[in-house]
This record gives sequence, C-alpha cells and structure tokens, in this order.
Amino acid sequence: MPKPAFSVMSYEGSILWRFFDCVSSAVSSRMLRGSPPGEENLTFLLCELLDESATTLHKLDYPLSMAKEDLAKSDLGITLDVGFQTHEHPKYVESKYSGADLGIVLSMEHPILGHYRKAVLVQAKRLFAEARLEFTLYSKYSSYNKDQANFLEEIQKRFDAWNSIFYLWYNPPSTGFSKEVGQIIRAFEAHRSSLAPFWGRIHPFLDELMEVGFPFHKSGSTGNLVAQEEDNAREWRAGQPALRISALNTVLALTKSNNRHDWKRSMRVL
Repeated sequence: MPKPAFSVMSYEGSILWRFFDCVSSAVSSRMLRGSPPGEENLTFLLCELLDESATTLHKLDYPLSMAKEDLAKSDLGITLDVGFQTHEHPKYVESKYSGADLGIVLSMEHPILGHYRKAVLVQAKRLFAEARLEFTLYSKYSSYNKDQANFLEEIQKRFDAWNSIFYLWYNPPSTGFSKEVGQIIRAFEAHRSSLAPFWGRIHPFLDELMEVGFPFHKSGSTGNLVAQEEDNAREWRAGQPALRISALNTVLALTKSNNRHDWKRSMRVL
C-alpha cells in the first residue's frame, strides 16, 4: 500500500526544485564536455553531487548547503531538514544482489509530521550518440538489457518493494542535439506541461521517485517553480531532457515487446 505523502509547502518546494535542477544540469552538461563519459562516470558524479558528505567537492550554483540554509529560514511555520545519502553499488553487488547501480536515501524532518525516510534502488542508463557523436531523436539507451530489468522485477516481487525501484536516464541538454531537434525537444517540454497542469508539482528528475507531496502551482506551462518569467522558463527548457526517472513497471511496459529503449519511444514517460 502507498504511504501518505510527506507534504511540502510552496516555499520549501521551490528550494528543493532549484537544488535538483542544479544537480540535473551539472550531470547532463557533462555529457557534452571532454571525452564521452560512461554511465559509471555519470553515476559517480551524481552520487557526489547529491550526497551530503561529498557535495561540497563540487561547485554548484545552488548547492545543498545553501538550500538547507534557505529551508531553515522558512516563515511558513514549517522548517525542513533535508539530507541525501548515495551508495554506488559495485558490479558484483549489482549483478548478484541488487540489480542496481546505486541506492539513494532521502531523509526529511518535519516539525508536525515527524521523520520521513525512504530508500530506493536505481538502475542508470545513458543516451548514446549516433554516428559522428551526434544525438538524435533515434538515439538509444544502448546498454538497456531486458534480462537485467526482469531481475529487478523479481527483486520487486520478492521484497514487495512498491515504488522503490527505478530507472534513471542520463540525457544531454537540448543544446546537445541539432538546432531542429533541440526545438522539437523544447516544444515537447512546453506542450506536455500545458496538457498536464499539475505536472510541475515535482521536479522531473524525481518523477515518481519520492512519496513527497510537492505543492501544485499555477505555472504548469513552464514546470519551473523558482522563476516564472518566460526568459527563465526558456532557459530551463534549453537544459532538458537532462536527468529523468521512470518507475520500473513503466519501463517494463514500454519495452515489453523488444529489448531496446530509444529516446523517441520514451518521450511520453521521461
């Protein structure tokens, strides 16, 4: 049975959104710099950016320390203390036991609702460029493996792990595609948000991941909880699709008929 949502007010939600957006942008932009990073490199970077004990090793425009300071200043009568722990799984542990690349633990302290803590397993896949190192609408998550997904499904059933196993998709920002494809991606992001006015209640990096009741807001057309101005919304769309998360059951349904997963086919769920 699903647990009741751990409610987060508008002010706190905007702070968490801003932090997640910085992490998402930092990881996705790495796909366009230097030598093409492997999934292990991107996962290592993500773990350090999220983990409270290692995030200070990197320079973010809005780091976790600043987010925690702003959360402590809340004048809504609700002060949150948010922390992350990330645990990268060695290949042996992944193949024999967890089926996952990493585990993420989110903990939150709420003065009324008390302590919230959730641990999830995450299997990470990156989008691979086509020939000439170009990303297209038909670029694929080439390392996706149906047997690996089936193993995760067995783990989910064995431990009754409801809403606790996910796939994380590493995507470059839209600037990593051709001008024409980048326009399609940005148009899709804006169109999808306008059709789903409540979509913006949670950052797409954490889509379905946490049972946290982020607030609804009026600007569903941009999905940006921090800055409502069109200039900022346009800048945000330029960084998408970036990091996205899909529940295991969604991935299994999408890949039921074959053993491949490309970006165009997954546009509805990423």
